[in-house]
Amino acid sequence: MWLNARLATSGVKLDKLDQHLSSLGMSCQLLCQDTSEAIEVASNQLVAQLPSTGLDLERMRAEALRGKSRLGQMLEGLKDADDRKRSGLQGLAEIDAVKTRVEVACSALREVPHLPSEKWPLF
Repeated sequence: MWLNARLATSGVKLDKLDQHLSSLGMSCQLLCQDTSEAIEVASNQLVAQLPSTGLDLERMRAEALRGKSRLGQMLEGLKDADDRKRSGLQGLAEIDAVKTRVEVACSALREVPHLPSEKWPLF
């Protein structure tokens, strides 16, 4: 259908139609060859780049594994620091409790001299 429309608009006479069709066929063949060569060149370039792309991917994978390992080490370090902090805070809480008991005992001992001696039971 498109061929009939093309022939109708080209103004080629029927006696030269065979020559015109041969010319169009040759043009199509040349276009196909050019396209085929371009595809072949592009595919050869792609195939040539595959080894380096594979190496790049392997390098990226190794870097990702190193990063994961370092992140794990950092998280472990943070956990250790958190444990040390928690232990230190617990020690401070115990020291504060002892301090409070000592302060209460000191306060009680300060009041002892003020008590009359008759209130103390003798054993």
